[in-house]
Amino acid sequence: MCYIYFCTEDKVSADLWLLNSCTVKSPAEDHFRNEIQEGRQLGKYMVLAGCVPQGQPKSSYMEVCVCV
Repeated sequence: MCYIYFCTEDKVSADLWLLNSCTVKSPAEDHFRNEIQEGRQLGKYMVLAGCVPQGQPKSSYMEVCVCV
């Protein structure tokens, strides 16, 4: 079985969000958390990457997301 995926800059039309956060400073982590909450509200699949999910993989706001 073969699938074709297309990248888009329109996050509302995207089927999957890849969110990368490479800092553990409060403003960046707050923005990361807000993006995750928005993705949940829109019913998006999300893959989380970077320092925040690696450093805090059990954080409640990252539940039901895939962390790499």
